Amino acid sequence: MPQSGCVGAFLDSLAAQDFARLGGTLAADARMRALLPAGPREWAGADAIANRFARWFGGDRLHLHWQLRLRAERLGAGWFIVEQQAYADTGEDGRLAWLDLLCTGYRSEAGHG
Repeated sequence: MPQSGCVGAFLDSLAAQDFARLGGTLAADARMRALLPAGPREWAGADAIANRFARWFGGDRLHLHWQLRLRAERLGAGWFIVEQQAYADTGEDGRLAWLDLLCTGYRSEAGHG
């Protein structure tokens, strides 16, 4: 399978939550390293990696992301950009109950690409 086809199959499998097919896109002796909120982790083998993805994405975790452009005297002169990504779980009542957030901090727009 060409590299782009393998990557596409991996992403399609993940989106469809077809973790058996996802495991089929991995080499039998594949290795995965991940930086998680609890710290770095490693897995070896297609089955172990596919099972990890099933555990992470087999549920209803939400991915949120946004970018803001703002000015505030407390930040200094000019415009600033801040980007954030969050992963969230909902409670039984449907409201957000748990969030893990990653933030870039306020970055001067002048130095932002």
